[in-house]
Amino acid sequence: MMSRRSVAILIALCFALASFASAQSPDNPTVAVLRFGGSHNFSVTESMLLNVLEANDFISADERSSMQARDDLAGENLNIVWSEAGWDLATANLMVETALDAGADVIVALTTPVAQAVINATLDMDDPPAVLFASVYHPYEAGIAQSTCVKPAHVTGSQILPRYDDLLLLLSIQAPETKTIGTVFNSSETSGAIGAEAITEAGESEDLAARAREISGEVGASEIAEMGEDQGLTVLQTAVTSLSELPAAIEGLVSRGMEALLLPIDSVTAQGLHNIAHLSYEYQFPIFYASVGSVFDGATFGVGFYSHYQQGVNLGRMLTAYLNGEMDPATTAISVLSGSTLGVNLDAAASQGVEVVEHLRTHADVLIQGGDHTLSAAAAAGLVAPSVEQLREAGGDDAAFIESLQCTDEMIAEQQAALDAAGE
Repeated sequence: MMSRRSVAILIALCFALASFASAQSPDNPTVAVLRFGGSHNFSVTESMLLNVLEANDFISADERSSMQARDDLAGENLNIVWSEAGWDLATANLMVETALDAGADVIVALTTPVAQAVINATLDMDDPPAVLFASVYHPYEAGIAQSTCVKPAHVTGSQILPRYDDLLLLLSIQAPETKTIGTVFNSSETSGAIGAEAITEAGESEDLAARAREISGEVGASEIAEMGEDQGLTVLQTAVTSLSELPAAIEGLVSRGMEALLLPIDSVTAQGLHNIAHLSYEYQFPIFYASVGSVFDGATFGVGFYSHYQQGVNLGRMLTAYLNGEMDPATTAISVLSGSTLGVNLDAAASQGVEVVEHLRTHADVLIQGGDHTLSAAAAAGLVAPSVEQLREAGGDDAAFIESLQCTDEMIAEQQAALDAAGE
């Protein structure tokens, strides 16, 4: 059953799209940008998408400015409609149907649940809109695609590759004596379930003390030759389906002896991180999260991809190439974004009674202390949004990026053969 909030969101969505459909120019292509919920990272990605569209003259500076609050655009060259599902799966499905009814020619789908909903709704259409997805962590396990080049012909996008091994690496440096870790995940989301399983598999094969003795040089999974001596950690898993279940889930893990909490990326853990942080202060345990930005929301340690600006630029390149007739989604591979950028929140650690080891302090790319944060040169460079003018000057990079994703007939055949051999 839909909540009152979800019904209200849906009603507002229907009215907004109905009024937009009547105002848009039928001669211009329509792009629907759909996201699961509100998030700074999504907003950054969308902002860069608009910058690329402006750099390629699909929208003007004034039109760009008019969409600061995600207001719909009936533009001179392009129509853009924005929608958000309020983190509700039922609303996400209805949001997709409404966008299709509005005549979307391209759907930009942010997050796995939205991408799944769009593909389910368009898979059997004779002439489906192009689907470009982003902020998706496990497209293959989620049924969005089978491989980088084997997928529905109208679909492509980008995958963010989470580094769950790196969470265990951080734990091995910070607290090699740890015996029991916990993880909480949203059982209704592929991203959370797969992430929790990855944490469990890595943790159960991990001898943290042995791994810590092997560590030297830069922080990163590539520095470790072996995953451990299979002595293993005890990994406690708890599944939830909503934010309201988080407190009881965390308290249950604490009562079972959890010493550290390692979290997968899903909508519940992302939304609930502030609340989880407050529980960590009460029960005195560190939080490890597979996203650098998590340290701004209360995680003690965050590691992984962080440049959502680049994700937005790549997404914009795909969209403009498609609108220009220079890209076919059927022969454009899914791009992969990854990273091992390290974030450390010393303020959270102090509240948790955790003394962060010097190795992690000195290697942190993002360090929060005393309410302020400092960035390494590499991290700072990735957090600077390229201007429209810079994107114009780098126009040649757009074509090179699209060319780098070209799926040849041979590549598609090889990937399909591998899938067939694996029985997938």
